[in-house]
Amino acid sequence: MLKEIKIKPTFLVKDVFKVNVYLVFKTWKAWAILFFLIYFFIIKNDSDSLNIATLKSLGLVIGILAFFFSLYKKSKKLISENPRLKENIHFIFNQEYFEEKGETFSVKHYWKNIFKVEEKREWFLIYIKKSNAMIVRKDDLKEQITDFNKLIKDINLKA
Repeated sequence: MLKEIKIKPTFLVKDVFKVNVYLVFKTWKAWAILFFLIYFFIIKNDSDSLNIATLKSLGLVIGILAFFFSLYKKSKKLISENPRLKENIHFIFNQEYFEEKGETFSVKHYWKNIFKVEEKREWFLIYIKKSNAMIVRKDDLKEQITDFNKLIKDINLKA
């Protein structure tokens, strides 16, 4: 049996933003909407006027930038307005569950209820629900990353 892994997580807006972008564009619906917008604004050009086509393209770019800006603001709000994140928080991982433990709270997430765990270049994503993931930064794991990988391989996820 593996030992318990305890880390002090770091919550960065850029990580939350990147994960939110990844989760949004992981769904087929987001790609369908993006394709529709590109088709409507750029490909379907009924007018002979170059100015109208340029305005449509500019509208698409502004819309995409507005989407990313709103997603960034949402990510920043998640970090800055969550009272739990102002506490001294630790994540504790073992064979049975992982726990978020703060000064005023303790939440256990049992592995049998976890949708999946996905490894990315900078983090591990632990999916509490199909489209809701918790971020575990690899930088926070430091020398425990090998133990964490072994733990993830040893547990039986339902997915």
